[in-house]
Amino acid sequence: MEIIKKNENDVLLVDIQSIEPQHISRILSEAGYNAIYINKDEYKKQSTAGLIIVDVKTHGYGAITDLKKEQQDCSPQSEHQPEQHPPLLAIVDVLENNLSAIFQLGAVDYISCPFIIAEFKNRVKLALQPKNSVQTFIQRLNAPVDEYINVNVPTEVETVKQIDFEQADFILVYKAARYLKTQLASDIKLKDLLRKLGTNKNKLRKAFKSCFGTSVFIWLTEQRLKHAAQLLATTSQSIGKISEQVGYPNSDNFSTAFKRLYLLTPSKYRQSIQNKVLLAKGVVL
Repeated sequence: MEIIKKNENDVLLVDIQSIEPQHISRILSEAGYNAIYINKDEYKKQSTAGLIIVDVKTHGYGAITDLKKEQQDCSPQSEHQPEQHPPLLAIVDVLENNLSAIFQLGAVDYISCPFIIAEFKNRVKLALQPKNSVQTFIQRLNAPVDEYINVNVPTEVETVKQIDFEQADFILVYKAARYLKTQLASDIKLKDLLRKLGTNKNKLRKAFKSCFGTSVFIWLTEQRLKHAAQLLATTSQSIGKISEQVGYPNSDNFSTAFKRLYLLTPSKYRQSIQNKVLLAKGVVL
């Protein structure tokens, strides 16, 4: 069949089962992208799309290696003009503890499942931008807290000149995100944050909008709840203790915010994760 004309807005969803098709199509459509569902053996017909998403959560690492093999099979046999394949995102389970393997196999980023809609959109957007050290750094700003600790800001102008917002904005976002990630349990006031950063409300709002596509406090709420989801999935701490660690002294308010984002209460989310672990071990529920 004839190869479809290149369209950077086409997103190939290869054997995706972890997320409901209608749900992911709606999210991508809202962000201006076209979702195209295919099986891995149909890749040759759609190889000029802008982005590929594979389901490692359902199919394991083979979801990446099989797709890479399909890409090699349909690449032109030329050393002088190698095929430029679309970037690849991998859907992984929230409990995935070997993320380095995802990158080593060729994915440019990952999407944890269950996922936050705003984060999903942002990771798709970043994956479609020209790859550079700043893009990688911004993706790391959205990483879980324990992954974030080792992030360092690029210092040379050469590393930031290709980003689509000003260097001053980049540095401001870095300083803000680094500080906020260490203050998830604190009651952050805007005036205190502005004083800490030595900036004003308009500059901070513009910088966060350019980088993350959202406001400072919406981003902060997402980071708090993402960290809470991580703690629910990987520890036996009480929901009350977790809520305090992520800035919610009132556990009822925490449960309401968590359900708004993950569509499950914290206790049901934890139970769903535990059930998945048991099923993975072959335990009949």
